[in-house]
Parts: sequence; C-alpha cells; structure tokens
Amino acid sequence: MAVAAVLVMAAPSYAQMGGFGMPGNVQKVNVDTEGVMKKITKAEKDMAKKATKSSTWINYGKAMLEAHTVYSKNVYDGLNTMSASVMFGEPTSQEEVVVGGAPMVKITYTPEFVAYADANGNISGWEFPVELVPGALDKAIEAYNKAMELDPKAMMTVMGGLSSITDALLKDAGNAYGAGLYNKAGDLFKKAYDVSDSPAMLNLNFAALYNAGLSYFFGESYEAAHSAFKGAAEGGFEQDGDAYYFQYQALKEVASAEDEVNEEVLAPAKDMLMAGFEKYPENAKIIECLTDYYVSMGEDPAAVIPMVEEAIAKDPTNPSLWNGLGRIQNGQGDIDGALESFIKVAELLPENDGAQYSVGYLYISKADKMFRDANAKTYSGQAEYDAALKEVNQVYAKSIEPLEKAHALNPTDKAYVEYLRSVCFRLRDMEGMMDKYNKYNELLKTM
Repeated sequence: MAVAAVLVMAAPSYAQMGGFGMPGNVQKVNVDTEGVMKKITKAEKDMAKKATKSSTWINYGKAMLEAHTVYSKNVYDGLNTMSASVMFGEPTSQEEVVVGGAPMVKITYTPEFVAYADANGNISGWEFPVELVPGALDKAIEAYNKAMELDPKAMMTVMGGLSSITDALLKDAGNAYGAGLYNKAGDLFKKAYDVSDSPAMLNLNFAALYNAGLSYFFGESYEAAHSAFKGAAEGGFEQDGDAYYFQYQALKEVASAEDEVNEEVLAPAKDMLMAGFEKYPENAKIIECLTDYYVSMGEDPAAVIPMVEEAIAKDPTNPSLWNGLGRIQNGQGDIDGALESFIKVAELLPENDGAQYSVGYLYISKADKMFRDANAKTYSGQAEYDAALKEVNQVYAKSIEPLEKAHALNPTDKAYVEYLRSVCFRLRDMEGMMDKYNKYNELLKTM
C-alpha cells in the first residue's frame, strides 16, 4: 500500500487532466450513442471522398474518441453507489469478489458500466466492458497520426487531439488501478506513454511509463514492470531513485521464478543499482537492494559498506546515508557499528521519533546479546556473575533516554511505551525504575 501511494504522487491528478469533476447536481445520464454513430458515419463518408485532407482524419479521430468516452465521460472521481444508482439506474447484479487482494463488491449497473466498491459504498474504480466501436481509441490515435503525416502544419490541432486521448487513457488507467485491475491499468498507462511518442507530441510521458511499471508490478507481470521502470529511469523519471529500487525488485521476481535465483538473469542488476546509487546515494532502498543482491549472488554484502562510507565522506550530514549504513551493519550483526550510525541519525534528526526509537531499540538488542553471552559463561562465584549482569543492565538503561524522547515526540505510538515498560521492569531494582515502570504500565492500559 505504501508503494501504491507513489502512483498518486507520480501522476497528475485526474481533475487536472480534465477527466473528473464533481457535478453540482447528480442526475440521470443521457448516453447519446445514436448521435455519436451519426458523426462516425459522416466522418467515414468524408474519408471516402477526401482521404488526402488532414481535416478529414482529424474529424474521424474526434468521432472515435467520442465513441470511446460515450459511456465514461459522465463518471467522476468520488462517485458512490447512491449517486451511481441515480445516474445509471439500480444495479442489475452485485457480486462479492477479491480484486488485487482486496475484498470488493462488483456492481453491474448496465452492460456498459461496472463499478467496484467497498463495504461502505465508496467506488474505488470501474470499467466499461462494452465498446460502442471496438478499438475506437486505437482508431482515433491512428487517425490523428495520419493527419500529421498528411499535413505537418496541423501539428497543434493533432497535438490537442492526442492530448485528449491521453487524458482518456490516464482516466481509464486510474479507474482500472483503483478497481485492482492492475495489468489492465498497466496496459493503459503504457498506451498513454506510447501516444506521447507520436510525432506531434513534444515530450515523452515518462510519468505514465513509471505508473505502468507500478501497475504491472502489483499485477505480478514482473517482466513488463521491469521494462517500464527501466524506460522511465532512462527517460529521467526516477522518483528520487525509486525507479532503480523497483527495477531491481521486478528483476528479482523474474530471476526467482524457479526454486533458485537465476544468477544470470539477476546479474545485470548490479551495474543498474550502482548507477542508481551514484545518482541517489541518499536513497536507502537502493542500498538495501545492493545488500540483497550480494546475498542473492552468494557474495559478501559487507562489500557495500565502503561504498556507503565513501558517500558519507562526501555528505556527512545526510541522515539517509547514515541510516543505510546502520541497516547494513545491523544486518551483518555489527550492533556496535549500527548503534554508532543510528546515534548519528538521531543527532541529525533530533525531532524524528523513529530515529530516537532506533537508538533505544539497538541498545536493547546489544544488551540482549550481552545477556545471552553472559548466561553461556561459567563463573567462579555469584559475585562474578552479578558483576556481569550489572554491566548488561547498564546497557539496558541506556535505551531509556532515547525511548522516552521517541515517546515524547510521538505519544500515541504504543510500541514505545511497551518497550519502556519492559526495560523499566527489568531494571526495577535500580533507583527510580520501579516508579517509571508503574507510570508506563498504567499508561499502556489506556492505549
């Protein structure tokens, strides 16, 4: 779900695209299919007589675009089942389905309009199974491109038409994505990108290509996802380096299709990740992918550490780099090194509760290990064991200050209070700790 949020940030809002808009009064829609077909018939007759004129193809493209949107143009973002029933009539059938891993209700209002809603009646997406003219949008794209071929001076008009087609594709793609029809959404986003590659268009729509990657990724079409993310990154749409992260995750899925990782398939990921890391050294996800790559290929992931340390030397006040280094160190079992790195993160981000919590958590992890090691030893007497236990408890005690800072910054996080209660109870024989335990124990009961 966190990944899905990227889709919203990466694409223009559908309202900006001109696709959606909340009407003032919801009323029954009038689908004028007869009128649209008359326009198509006229355009086709003109094509038989004036096939060499760009205006003929432009009019045909307009008619085909209207045929594609004849059912969808009245549907808007935020539509609920009550409004849909006013617009399209009462549903003819309802069916509980699981789409994209989420339970939904598939509601058929008419053969042309099917919506997907949650239990509260909020429509997250819809589809239009019946096309007035099969392949109308493809025919519209071909018509506009033909007009451009016949008369380059018609570029601005053709560009406007293709932009309207792009708007329709992005609207359809967003709806399919919201309904959990991820591969369909991927195809539509990819087509929007393909339209931007037409001669009349000035810029390639790499945002649409990136969103195609996200959609294919959720649809588990990993080869298509990898190709889309690769193309988006090559076009400069990299989302602060996340395009490299998703490229790797998709390629890893392709390489892991069998029981064992296909090293030959995964091998190209190293150069790709290194290129991403050089451009976005602060992106901790790329560092995690590099570490995973080394492990998957049977190599030592500690080889990543010098790369991160070199990046830190160039940018020592970058908390993301210190965070990435700490993650790698902790994954390698170097708790002391990880602790130093996360202490640095907390110094750079003193108001970040997660940074403070990480320090407290690592002190607990270190003390836990010391306690296990202490219990595994043989002692000459009780005094020697008590001395070892005292040393362990001193490390546990160091976790309290950062955990209390985390709690002060985010009083609603239950985990912080649970850790504080647990540690304070363990240290209850130390001065003031029993009072702290009672405080956090009572607080926890209210959370």
